[in-house]
Amino acid sequence: MESDQQSHGEVLKTSVCLRDTPSTVLAPQSESLLAEGISLILYRCVKLQVIIAESKVRYDNMAEYIRLTAGKVKHEKVEKIAEDILDLFLQRKEYKCIRIAIPIEKVVIAVLFKWIRVSIIKDPSLMEACNKLFKLYQDFLQGKYDVVEELKKSPRWIGEDLMEELKKQEAQELTRAHVKNQKGRLSGESRCERLIRRNYFV
Repeated sequence: MESDQQSHGEVLKTSVCLRDTPSTVLAPQSESLLAEGISLILYRCVKLQVIIAESKVRYDNMAEYIRLTAGKVKHEKVEKIAEDILDLFLQRKEYKCIRIAIPIEKVVIAVLFKWIRVSIIKDPSLMEACNKLFKLYQDFLQGKYDVVEELKKSPRWIGEDLMEELKKQEAQELTRAHVKNQKGRLSGESRCERLIRRNYFV
């Protein structure tokens, strides 16, 4: 983790720009569509949603929370990450070109790490999100703006294995709660007491 922090930090300190060539400059009119594509990718990334929601939601309720809120409820941190990546792609603010340049995909990883402080390269879900962001940038350079429409239509999560694991945890907890509820009835526990014990499912 510490080495990741140092390496990503060095990327942003020494080379916070894209290669200074015409082929890496996006058309200004593509900004709103590009911003939409970036947000779609970030809100579909299961691991990022888990990191954002960790302080608010029980782990065994996480799958339902993500299904209900991802892309529908705006999260301040996700919005800031999206804005930062958009600035990177459009070479604005701190990402204006300087002389030293490195591959943009490394800068995307460094930007995401800056916000969530979790190892990106060791997490398949986060790496997949970074790769999709880089591909989105490449597609826009080639004028393929219809990729945003494809992202909208796709039901696929980024990090499907993690989503399945969360769903399994959710099902197991529901089963445990059902068993406890049945035992409560047999033991004479009141309906009010059962509701208090199960209130995190309400």
